[in-house]
Amino acid sequence: MSKPKRVLKFFLKDKPNGWASNFTPSPITIDGVTYPCVEIYYQAQRAAHEGLRKWIASCPADKPYHAMKAGRALRPEKGEVVEDWDNKKLKVMHRGLFEKYMQNPEFKKKLLSTGDAEFMEMDSKNPFWGIGDGTGKNWMGKLTETVREEIRALEQKTQTKLPTEGKENDHN
Repeated sequence: MSKPKRVLKFFLKDKPNGWASNFTPSPITIDGVTYPCVEIYYQAQRAAHEGLRKWIASCPADKPYHAMKAGRALRPEKGEVVEDWDNKKLKVMHRGLFEKYMQNPEFKKKLLSTGDAEFMEMDSKNPFWGIGDGTGKNWMGKLTETVREEIRALEQKTQTKLPTEGKENDHN
């Protein structure tokens, strides 16, 4: 009988495992713009117009909820939301999470230390990103696990290449 996976529950940045929250201050620079955390990056990308993106991106690190509210207030019928957002949002969140862990070594170390734990975002009100009423899709958890595996693969590839590169340099 196989051992059940460890479940790592997270949601609020100031609660256990809060480091995994996209609201946790974790500066990321993407396409030359620095965002205080993943949530602010994500909400800024939702905006169809540069002015709105810049305004959302300017939210301070300790106010990611302001960015969330601003992003949710954007109206598709007014052309304020990026076209086809529902088909783009997973890719946007994936990129934000990947950059969070690649650009913030302390969070990367925590992520990689989780083994094969299943990540579960305990957002009871959002069945897309979290678990909702228990039957949610938990996309935040799934993307975090995906990013963990991608970073592990990158690190293994780098570690595999390093000895070869060193040997080549020894023969010069």
